[in-house]
Amino acid sequence: MYILSVGRALPEQKTGMIGSVELDQAAALSAAGNKVIYTYSDNRSIKVVRSAKPVRTSRSGVEIYGSQFPAKGLPKALQRKIKASGLEKAINTAIAEKGVPDLVHIHFPLLTINRELLTYLRGLGCKIAITEHFTAVQNKTISQEQKDFLRELVESVDCFICVSEGLKKSVCEITKTNKNIHVVPNMVSSEFACKETPVGEDSTFVFTAIGRLVPVKRFDMIAEAFTKAFKGNKNVRLQIMGGGVMERELKNLVKSLGMSEQIEMTGFLSREKVAENLRNSGCYVSASNLETFCVPFIEGWVTGVPCIGADDNPIYNYFNDSNGLLFKAEDVDSLAEAMKLVYSRRSTYDPHKISEKASELFSAENVSKRLVELFENC
Repeated sequence: MYILSVGRALPEQKTGMIGSVELDQAAALSAAGNKVIYTYSDNRSIKVVRSAKPVRTSRSGVEIYGSQFPAKGLPKALQRKIKASGLEKAINTAIAEKGVPDLVHIHFPLLTINRELLTYLRGLGCKIAITEHFTAVQNKTISQEQKDFLRELVESVDCFICVSEGLKKSVCEITKTNKNIHVVPNMVSSEFACKETPVGEDSTFVFTAIGRLVPVKRFDMIAEAFTKAFKGNKNVRLQIMGGGVMERELKNLVKSLGMSEQIEMTGFLSREKVAENLRNSGCYVSASNLETFCVPFIEGWVTGVPCIGADDNPIYNYFNDSNGLLFKAEDVDSLAEAMKLVYSRRSTYDPHKISEKASELFSAENVSKRLVELFENC
C-alpha cells in the first residue's frame, strides 16, 4: 500500500520532538512493507522555525516532504491559511514525484488541515484515514468551529481512529456520530527494549519521571510524594528527565524539600538516553492530569519496568498488579503510598513478562499491522 502521512512537524531534539509520534508510525508502516511518504507544514515561531523553505529529506525508510514558515504571532486565521497552503504545496510536490497515494493518513486533523485542504485531498480520489490524538478534544475544550469541523471529518472520511477509549468517548459525545470509530494505541519506538534483570533487593532503586517540565505534568506533585515516601532513604532516588518552563521552579522545590541528594533533574535527553535510563530504573511514574495517551507508560512497560499512574489516566485499563499501580488523581498521599508499595514489591515484578505483554499491545510491528488491516478495509 502507498500511504501519504500528514503530521505536525519534523521532530528534532532541539525543537522538542514535535511530530515524533507521527513519523515513528510512518516508519513502522514502511518497515511493514508499505510505501510511505511523510508530509508536514511547520509554522511555529521564528525561535523554532528559523527559515521559510521547503524541506526534502528522509528518515528510517520514509521520504519526507515538508514546508516551514514561521507564522506564530500572526492572526490565527492567517496562521491556519499559511499552514494549509504550505502543506498543500508539500503534498503536491510529493505527488508530482511519487504519484497519487492509495490512502492519506492525517494525524491531529484540527491542528494540521482545514476544510479547503480536506476538499483538496478528497479530490485526489484516494481514501482518507484520520488518527486523532489531541488532548483538547478529549477534554472538550475545542472551539465550536473546531467541533463542527471534527463532526464533518468523522462523517466524511473513510476511517477514523482514536488512540484511546477516553478520546473515542469524547469524539462520540462531541460529534453525536453513529459511525464506527476505531481505537488503535500509540506505538513504542524501537530504541526501547527489555531490561535483562529485575531490580535487586539491595540495589539502588530509581523512580523515573519523563516529560516537558510544564504545570500539567505535575512533576511538583511527584517530587512532594517522593519526599513523603523516601526522604532519608539513600537507596531510593527520583530521576526527572525533561526540560521546560518549570525547570528553575522545580529545582528550587527540590532544594526547599531538602532532597537534592535524592532527586536528580537531568534536563532534556535524547530518546536513546531516555531508553537507557529507563532500563536502569525500577519504576516509571507520572502524575500528569492532561494526556490523551501518555506514551512513556508503554515505553516503561516495553522496557520491563512497572508504572505508576493516576486512576483517571487515559490508559488506566491497561494497568494491573503485574505491571504497576494506580493512585487517586491529584492526591499526594495516595501517590506516596503507591510509590512505597511498588518499592516494597520491587523483586516481584518480572521485566520479561511486563515487556512481553506490552509488546503484544504496543510494539511497532503489531500496531502497524492493525493499522494496515483498517486501511485495507477502507
